Amino acid sequence: MSGFNQRQVIMGNEFSCNERNFLPTPTENSTPTKNSEQEDDGTDDYLEARDCWDFMCNGCKLIKIRRLKKQKHKGKKKYFILDEDLLGFRYKPCNKPKGYKVSINMIKDVLSGSSLPPDDIISKYHRDCQIVILYEKKNVLTKMHLVTFSIEAASKWAFGLQAMIKRKGLLLSKPDPLRDEWLKAAFQEFDADGNGALSLTEVENLLLSLNIDLESKILKMLFNEANIQGIQGHKNGTLTKEEFADFFKRISTREEIVILLERFAENNTNLTLEEFKTFLSSKQLMQGVTNEMAREIIDKFEPVKECKESARLGIDGLTKFLLSDEGNILISKCKEVYHDMNQPLSHYFIASSHNTYLLEDQLRGPSCVSAYVSALKQGCRCVELDCWDGEDNEPVIYHGYTFTSKILFKDVIAAIKEHAFCSSPYPLILSLENHCSIDQQKVMAKHLVKILGDLLFAEPIDESLASLPSPESLKYKILLKGKKLSMEKEKDDDDLGDVSDEDEAAEMVIQDGDDVDGLKRDKQKEKEKSERPNGVIRRISVSRSLNRGSKYGNLKLAKELSRLVNYISSVKFQSFEQAQAKNKFYQMSSFGESKFIALGDSEGNSFVKHNTKFLSRTYPGGIRVDSSNYNPQDAWNLGCQIAALNYQTDGQMMDLYRGKFTDNANCGYLLKPCFMRDESSKFDPRSDSWIDSQDETRVHIQIISGQQLPKSNSSKQRKVIDPYVLVETFGVPCDTNEKLYCTKTIHNNGFNPVWNEDLSFSVKVPELALIRFAVYDSDLGSDDFLAQFTAPLSCLNQGYRHIRLLSRQGTVVPNATLFVRVTFDLTAG
Repeated sequence: MSGFNQRQVIMGNEFSCNERNFLPTPTENSTPTKNSEQEDDGTDDYLEARDCWDFMCNGCKLIKIRRLKKQKHKGKKKYFILDEDLLGFRYKPCNKPKGYKVSINMIKDVLSGSSLPPDDIISKYHRDCQIVILYEKKNVLTKMHLVTFSIEAASKWAFGLQAMIKRKGLLLSKPDPLRDEWLKAAFQEFDADGNGALSLTEVENLLLSLNIDLESKILKMLFNEANIQGIQGHKNGTLTKEEFADFFKRISTREEIVILLERFAENNTNLTLEEFKTFLSSKQLMQGVTNEMAREIIDKFEPVKECKESARLGIDGLTKFLLSDEGNILISKCKEVYHDMNQPLSHYFIASSHNTYLLEDQLRGPSCVSAYVSALKQGCRCVELDCWDGEDNEPVIYHGYTFTSKILFKDVIAAIKEHAFCSSPYPLILSLENHCSIDQQKVMAKHLVKILGDLLFAEPIDESLASLPSPESLKYKILLKGKKLSMEKEKDDDDLGDVSDEDEAAEMVIQDGDDVDGLKRDKQKEKEKSERPNGVIRRISVSRSLNRGSKYGNLKLAKELSRLVNYISSVKFQSFEQAQAKNKFYQMSSFGESKFIALGDSEGNSFVKHNTKFLSRTYPGGIRVDSSNYNPQDAWNLGCQIAALNYQTDGQMMDLYRGKFTDNANCGYLLKPCFMRDESSKFDPRSDSWIDSQDETRVHIQIISGQQLPKSNSSKQRKVIDPYVLVETFGVPCDTNEKLYCTKTIHNNGFNPVWNEDLSFSVKVPELALIRFAVYDSDLGSDDFLAQFTAPLSCLNQGYRHIRLLSRQGTVVPNATLFVRVTFDLTAG
């Protein structure tokens, strides 16, 4: 009864309210709440069936509705109570001395709240206080319509009955003698004192020995639900042998996998060697399945000794197999470096970061060395360094013309040396945005040479080459991307020279009328100089550093720094024709967001062919002062290798980024499709003629179920989640659909929701396609993001597979999975 005040809870036979009092005031909280004095044990993330059953066993008065003709109804107050064995409930007064019993075997479904059909809702009562129980009476489906005294009571009765239905399904499932004997032996082994009961700690140790991992709060919740004798007032805190069997089946027996097993197992309890081979070949679409292969899987995953010895796979073995790496949706080879790494750098997509030093936004956020470490640990192969003059002749890194904090250039280089190859052996590119004076450029060069040592690839360009070197040839090397003087200027006696200057930092704009934490106030002088009529975008006035030439757009460059730049030399982009005619293969250009999108729209094929030979870097538009990200797919569709994103900003775009580079062992280099490496390619992402000539891949996906879905951090008041799955595709424009499919919402179940929904779609260019599965919690207003998984379509296994879900930060959510089935069909274009 914790969480209910005296006015809400009316127990026993006393009942003084009239029917009109059953019109509760609507509240935002539709789930039971804890008493403020109750200790928080970490289990409040889930609505516990045990709490519901305790409440129901105490009994309470409800209104039982009787439907009359002409849409009229009549309600009578009756006393409802749950049987202690959880096999049914009773109510009275009625014409039976012990009350009218509704057995759990009779109940088919329980509807409440938003799941109620409109025709069953009685407007006189609050919708969330109404429950409809569908049960079978003398082979006729009957409805029992109840109205509770509070929203909390309705939640407890509805959820409690639903949990009983699930428990009944496990208890009444087809018995498996071998499994039962195995459970009995496991119970006795861990019943150290021989008292015929296992504590929570003993149960947890037993599960760990069976490689079953459950979150502690979920483990405690399910343990309490299985402790039926505790509900009856006996042996609270331990499980008997029978209760343990119930508990184990609840956590390990999934109805959807039982159904799958029964389709292939003649005896409905376990698969023979031949039956399992058939399953692997026909459903998992594994090639060349042999007796030895199938037997090896059984030996690895089947826990029952007798089944293992007779080469049979039971429900626990099949479940473990499907949850293992062998049942993962990602093809196993994607976890290894399997792409050809001996082609020119221009033939690869390269994982790249923008404003790597920032932890937050680009106006006032902190800069930190740890941001470089984080990016490198995620597989990033191109990091950005915005360099400016600092005090004591020491260059600093920060976002120029803003209030972001500053960090020492030499500290960043030291951190890069330590972590450069922590996640990948392939070359790391330092993208240098140089705003320093000549003196401090020389200091930068000195730090690079001294700190990086042999890791820095500073050899002169081999003019005999016709294309860029390969990632394989540059293993464990760090390359500098930046401006470079001509060979002639580098040989002059002068210690500096002029190069063109494209200042990305100066592209940051602020809309007139905006004020970001006093930025305009503190730069009042710059504001007055740059004032424009209302509504016009203006640039922040920039004080050019002393290294600028007399003519705007030129940069004085120290030879010491220039000589460290070789195969990734930055030049200003003029046109694709000019680049093909004059540029060297080692020269590259950077494109702002709006620039590369406009070029892709007007000259898509030219851009693709340009990127077969030259490197291209794309970066977010200057107006993204909040460090938001553009869609990197737009850059990849054009063959742009270095699509730089703000790693510090999690969200859909970074999900795509991390998902794409999951392939090839997350080494940060992905070989582009063959049609993006051919200098005579006709490919254009917006060309209907080229795309229509391609074979079409038909994708079929069944979203079956979810397991241990996380709770949103922003919905702390919610007891349970109402999950649904959104499926999205990204690729060339005709293959992109950000709202491809949305499942129905499963109410009050984040532990094991079941959807069993199918979708099919066609993909024209699967080599560039990504698929994203996002799980949300349905809520009033804005739905809460829970978890996601994104991967290249080409990396998906076919068959029944589990998807390991990731957090917003891209980390694995423990035990959270989606169970799906995937198949591909190829049709001629």
